Amino acid sequence: MKFYYQWAEEYAKEGRERGVADAYCYEIYLSVRRAAVKYLHELANEYDDEISDCLHYAAPSFEKEANELDKARPYLSWDSPWGIGKK
Repeated sequence: MKFYYQWAEEYAKEGRERGVADAYCYEIYLSVRRAAVKYLHELANEYDDEISDCLHYAAPSFEKEANELDKARPYLSWDSPWGIGKK
């Protein structure tokens, strides 16, 4: 998570241009969070009730974050405008 915050901080600096690595990071963060939802539910089936409940409880948090990252797609994906602040 520390890398995510570092990337966001670097990305927000004034005058910074979006690079290929930014789109790559965006796609990685988004895809990992999408995959985590299914993975946590599947993993929960392998544990007793207490741990299973925790894993099922965590899954929607990853889904919520992925949905928020989806909102950034027009600005961060491979097809987004190159410069930061361009629409």
